[in-house]
Order: sequence, then structure tokens, then C-alpha cells
Amino acid sequence: MSDRNPLMGRRTVVWLLAVGLVSVSVATYFTIFGSGAPKLETSGTNSFSVSAVGHRAFVSMLQELDIPVLVSRRDTSGKSDQSVLVIAEPLADPLTLQRLREVVDVSSTVLVVLPKWRPYPDGANPAWISTAVPLPRSALLRVLDNVYDYHAAIIRPRQQVSWVPSRFGIIPDIDRPQFIRSKYLDPLIASDQGILLGEHHKPGQARVWVLSDPDLLANHGLHRGDNAALVAQVIEALRTSAPVPFGGATVVYDETLHGLARDPSILRELFRFPLVLALLHAGAAVLVLLWSASGRFGSPVPAPAPLRAGKRELIDNVASLLQFGGHTMDTFNRYFDTTSRDVARRLHAPRDLDDGARAMWLDRIGESRGLATSLTAVRDAIEQPAGPMPEEQKALRAAWHLYRWKQEMLHGPRDRSSDRRRT
Repeated sequence: MSDRNPLMGRRTVVWLLAVGLVSVSVATYFTIFGSGAPKLETSGTNSFSVSAVGHRAFVSMLQELDIPVLVSRRDTSGKSDQSVLVIAEPLADPLTLQRLREVVDVSSTVLVVLPKWRPYPDGANPAWISTAVPLPRSALLRVLDNVYDYHAAIIRPRQQVSWVPSRFGIIPDIDRPQFIRSKYLDPLIASDQGILLGEHHKPGQARVWVLSDPDLLANHGLHRGDNAALVAQVIEALRTSAPVPFGGATVVYDETLHGLARDPSILRELFRFPLVLALLHAGAAVLVLLWSASGRFGSPVPAPAPLRAGKRELIDNVASLLQFGGHTMDTFNRYFDTTSRDVARRLHAPRDLDDGARAMWLDRIGESRGLATSLTAVRDAIEQPAGPMPEEQKALRAAWHLYRWKQEMLHGPRDRSSDRRRT
């Protein structure tokens, strides 16, 4: 197996490090100085909507006035204590109305804004509306029935109205306003046709204010006349009356009753800005790791064994080198010549004999001693073609016979049954 990956050269690694450094720097910049998560794109009557009937301008105005605002998309009941809860134009379905009653019952200071319009989104731009039609009065009365348990009437006069001076000193600027008539509401802003802003005291609660017409704070009406100043005064009056020291109550704008509730989820947040940047970098790191390992295959090559000291290790290493170099037969020939000369010397053979004569002399001595193997037979065996037997095995077997011949020449014949089993 090769542990080198041609795809991950030094130049590639440098480029990857440079790109990674730039990417992390850009991600860090947008995480710290970016505008945050993208807003919802909706044309409804909520704080995310920039349409004519939306409330984005209302929330932005409070923030510009340094009034703490919290847009709540979960557990609004747990945030409504010691705060000003704004419930603007809730939906009128049974489940939403039940939750509306539960939220109002546990809140201390509440501003309920009745709905008025049913908007229809623009096909070309989903953040705008193409038209809006008035909701039926029955839908508004269902909302009122869940704020307090007494009947009321919804008035939509067609004629010009006369406004009654109020504690706020500002006349609302609304086309075709929508009013409430109810003897259980104390008028705070009213006209000769009915109540625009009324106060209802619930037993055990601080106060509940009801705004009959949302056009006063909607995007299309907040900029008209002195409506923005009037709305700001209403919110400040509620914050002052909230049970919070120094009048620093937070304005909690509820979005759960608009169908925009969101439960917390770690997995969902990982795929949103800015955590999605960290997820992308982690995925890129995994891809680079897999890329760097793509050139490897098979199991790792074991590290070579360290060289050990000693005669045996030295002989084994030399033998391995000779075998690797193809010198097996040369080694055997050298061993054959050395062995025959040593035996001839120890048996006092004449010194003037050449190789052939020395072999014949040794064979006569071996025959007289009853040896079954002769030196000439060992030589002939090694010079024959190897056939199917590998050269190394053939040389090893001949070396064994040569060693046995030497021992018998010097020490006499012995039982050869064990030798036959070896060969």
C-alpha cells in the first residue's frame, strides 16, 4: 500500500489552507457584523410583514425609541409577567381563541388589537398584498368574547366622526375607523360613534386595553398625522402602569397567535445563519480529510523490523542479500569447494591433487568406509537441470547431503533412517 496521495501535494495543501483561512475570516465577519438571520417573508398582520396591513413599522418605531421589544414565538405566557403584552390582530379559529384566553388570563398588562382586514398576497411579490377586505363582525366579536366575557358591538360608520378629547391630546387620523360599543369598557380614546381604545379591568389583573382599529399602528397608517406619537404615548402609558420598578417594562409582541410559533430545535438552528457557517466549515473539513485519504488503499505496510546484533542475524542478513541478488548457486559452489578441501586436508590427502583427482581420492576413501553418498554424486545432482524444484530448494538439499557426507567421512557412517525422513 502507498501512503502518498498525489492529490495532496504541498501546493494543494497551501491553497487549501489559504482558502480555509479566507473562508473562516469572512464567516466570522458576517457572524459578528452581519444583520443576523433573514426575516420571515409574509404579507400578514404581524411584526415580520412590510405590507400595508403589517406591523413591522410599529416594532421598528419602538426599537428606535429605545423601548425594549421582544417578539415572542414560543411560551408567551411565561414572558408576560411584569411586561406589556401586545396581542395584535390574532386569528379567530377556535384553537387560537382558546390560547388567547389562556394568555390574557395570566398576563398583568395587555394591549389587544382587534383584527380588521383579510389580506390577499400579491402574486408578483409575496411580501405585499394585492387587496384587503374587511373581516366579518362575527370574527371580531369572537376575539372580544375571549378577552372579557361580556357582549359588545362592532361599529363601522360611513359618515364623518367627531372625536372626543382624550388624555393623550392627539386626534387619530384613520379612514373609516372601526369602533366598539360596550358598557364594560372605559373609553380612553373615543368618538361619537364608539370606543377606539378602551380599558377593561379583569378581576385579579392589572389592566387590559383593547384597540378596536389596527389601522392606527399598521404600516399604512402609522405615518399618517400624529398616529406614531399617539401610539408611542399609549405604549408608554402601559409600561408606566406595569408592575415593574422605574417603568422599564419590556414590550412583548406575541406572534404565536398569528400561527408563527416556533419550538426550539438545535438541528434546525444548525441550518440557519450564523450557525450554518460553522456547519459548512465542518463539512468542508470532512471532505478535505476524505480527499487526503483517497490515495491510500489496502492495509498499512508494516514497519521493517529493526536490525539485531549477533552472528546469526549477520549470517541471515548476508544470506538474504545473496538470495535477493541471485547468487544461490555461486554460494553453494563456494561451500562445496571449501568442504571438499577441508575433508581432504583432515584425511591427509596428497597436496598436489587437482579438483578432479581430489574428488576421486575422496570417493575411494568413502567407498572403503561404506558411505552411501559420494562427493561426485553431490556434484552431479547440483549440476542437473532444476526441473520443477526451485533453485534455492535444490541448493539447500544438496548442501544438506554435502554436510552429511562430510560428517560420515570424518566420523564414520550412521543410521540414515532419520536422514531419509528429513529429505
